[in-house]
Amino acid sequence: MIVIFSSIVDVLDFVIVDDSNSEQKEEARSLLKVLQSSDLALRLHLMRDILGITNELSQAIQRVGL
Repeated sequence: MIVIFSSIVDVLDFVIVDDSNSEQKEEARSLLKVLQSSDLALRLHLMRDILGITNELSQAIQRVGL
């Protein structure tokens, strides 16, 4: 999600500006607000770091054969 974050924001902006369906516009606004919160960004970066470390540990354990 981190890699395609800007594309997701662009699509939601497009829906807000160009979509005639007011229900979809409101849903896009809500999603955009959540995505742009610093809390979500922090969680995404922490999960990427944690999963990266976990993956390295898992591979090391598999090499050792434990």
